[in-house]
Amino acid sequence: AAVVSVNETETNLLNNRQTVSTAIIGAADLVVVKTGTPNPVLSPGLLTYTVRVTNNGKGTATGVILTDNFGPGMTYSSGTSTQGTVAHSNGIVTATIGTIRSGASVTLTLVTSVNVALAGTLVNTASATSDQTDLHPNDNISSIQTQAQLAPATLSGVVFQDLNQNGTRESNERLLPGVQIVLFGTDVYGVMVNRRVATGSSGAYSFTNLVPGRYTAYEIEPNFYNDGADYPGVGATGTLANDAFQNLTLNPGVN
Repeated sequence: AAVVSVNETETNLLNNRQTVSTAIIGAADLVVVKTGTPNPVLSPGLLTYTVRVTNNGKGTATGVILTDNFGPGMTYSSGTSTQGTVAHSNGIVTATIGTIRSGASVTLTLVTSVNVALAGTLVNTASATSDQTDLHPNDNISSIQTQAQLAPATLSGVVFQDLNQNGTRESNERLLPGVQIVLFGTDVYGVMVNRRVATGSSGAYSFTNLVPGRYTAYEIEPNFYNDGADYPGVGATGTLANDAFQNLTLNPGVN
């Protein structure tokens, strides 16, 4: 019960009131923003993620940890942070950031190697936690999508008069321009490919911007020349035949 008033005369007015001080501690509010470059990214190639963790709350965030799980088609390459340490295990990046004061930010740079069998969408998510209860937990997570494209392949070679049949062009052996080279096969998406080029003045030919797949390349024997030996190059596997390279497996980015 509370006594509001009395009939007696108050002898000490100084002790009729008491003040209690209560400290108000501001809450933490972590915000994670993630970007990735380049987009689209070529496979094989490198994709760089930048993750920014900001404390928008009035209070200090302690024990901050950021987790980033690399999905299929991505392999961890390197990671740095403007504060704390970055560790990696089994496709999961864990950054131990520590304390982020109100209004401060920490930036992480994560590099991943991309290697996919087919073009598609890479999805990556980063999330942050702290010792405090977050005011807005939904913005502690940031996900982005990056389009992965297969790096084009190139098939090239040189036609020359190999007089001594040693597979190496000597100074007295003529380069053969105008020789027809035919390429056919099926790319990794099942699309039929049929292309033809002629050798240039240097005897060289090149099929560029090829979608990875399995191909056969053959030479239409030029007139007035005897059939010579054929020599495989590097970068692709296949079967050597007369005036042809059969079942060439061209992987992304192979030249």
